[in-house]
Amino acid sequence: MSLKSKIMEVHFVGLLVNVDSSILNVKLDHGFKIQEMNTKDAFGLLSSEDQDSLYVMQELIDTHYKYEDVSNNSEKLYIVHNTYNTNVGREMYDIPRLQDFIKFNQLIDSYLVPTLKLMRLFKGGDICLAYIFYYYHEGTNKAYMKSIKQEIFPFETFKLDISEIDSLNNFIQTELPFKEEFLEMAFENFNLSYEVSNKNLSFLVLINGLEALFNPGGGELTYRISRNVAVLLGENKKNAEDIQTKMKKLYRIRSKIVHNGGADIKDEELLKLRHYLRESIKEIYQINKSKDDLLNMLNSCGFGHRPWED
Repeated sequence: MSLKSKIMEVHFVGLLVNVDSSILNVKLDHGFKIQEMNTKDAFGLLSSEDQDSLYVMQELIDTHYKYEDVSNNSEKLYIVHNTYNTNVGREMYDIPRLQDFIKFNQLIDSYLVPTLKLMRLFKGGDICLAYIFYYYHEGTNKAYMKSIKQEIFPFETFKLDISEIDSLNNFIQTELPFKEEFLEMAFENFNLSYEVSNKNLSFLVLINGLEALFNPGGGELTYRISRNVAVLLGENKKNAEDIQTKMKKLYRIRSKIVHNGGADIKDEELLKLRHYLRESIKEIYQINKSKDDLLNMLNSCGFGHRPWED
């Protein structure tokens, strides 16, 4: 006698941290939707979990949310939601089939995670998918599969202005990985800087990203990198001179880390360095040149001279 099977809908929930209500305007593909959920409902879904899971969820909420939306005394969380169907056989005790779970997780890795990385690149903010879990209903029962992502160290909230929403929804359609290897290397270092808990290491990772973009080889590294960043990002001569001065100061911090084993890095210094790398990646992507051609162009330009905008 064959055992019957049935189709079951499995729900995916991912908790977004370091965001506010403006995140609800982001439009995702492949069935993913950004929604709001109050804390009561979130803890209700996790009610059958062990106390360690509830503690982790509460710690994430307390650390990464500044409540702006209050309804019926319930603070709002922002989640990514999706569903997928799985064919469950009775012999499997109604546990969703592993191959369907793996297939859906491949979609998370190939689409959702890269999209969040592009959102970080679009604008400053430590947006992160910090906690994910799955559930399905069978009568009054719920079952879970969960995981906790890397520890997150927030510096700033990812917050969109109304004027930025359309631009972001277009930007997250950018095809990854970048075709130019030096640009992709810089992008990977940029995102790695969010995942490194040690500020000194995060700082060095960001420097590595800038060097992937701007290091032509040879000596005078501080001068070359600082000048190239200034020429690329400087809106005018004075602004470019200011960027070069700040980049030289950041490179001195880099030297302290390398030669002294560490430095007392301020949050604003790390954020400034990350800003320079972020804006450089976006600018170079638009210019669409090889590294050699890019560096030759920057070398021929003076401060405030931006021929790629002509």
